[in-house]
Amino acid sequence: MAVTVSNYKESEKNFLLAVDKVLAGIENKLSSLSVTEKTFDDSIRTLTLENNTVYVYVGKNGVSDLTINYPSENILATVLFSTANSGNIKISFKAGTKFVGSAPYEFFPGEDWELNIHNGVVVGSTIV
Repeated sequence: MAVTVSNYKESEKNFLLAVDKVLAGIENKLSSLSVTEKTFDDSIRTLTLENNTVYVYVGKNGVSDLTINYPSENILATVLFSTANSGNIKISFKAGTKFVGSAPYEFFPGEDWELNIHNGVVVGSTIV
């Protein structure tokens, strides 16, 4: 970002230079983060999540039976999907998974879902 500090008092200059250093560190950290997007379709029955990945359902029939697995630690992933328009919907998670809100979630036909999984905790909601 590199601020110009020539028109400020010495204490203001030091403060601005310190802020500039912090911002440079944040920009550096953000530039090192990358998120991968992967798609899955009707042929997938088990989805094994990878860190910093968004999974997007691109099938035609909707998800009716899906098991979601993930590593024990260091996982941040999002799963976006639509459920099948009819029949029983079964979305399963690795043993020990915790849920924010009602546990486990109930999935019904014809819904669009977003699930965010972070280190074994799922935060999910239907998308309206």
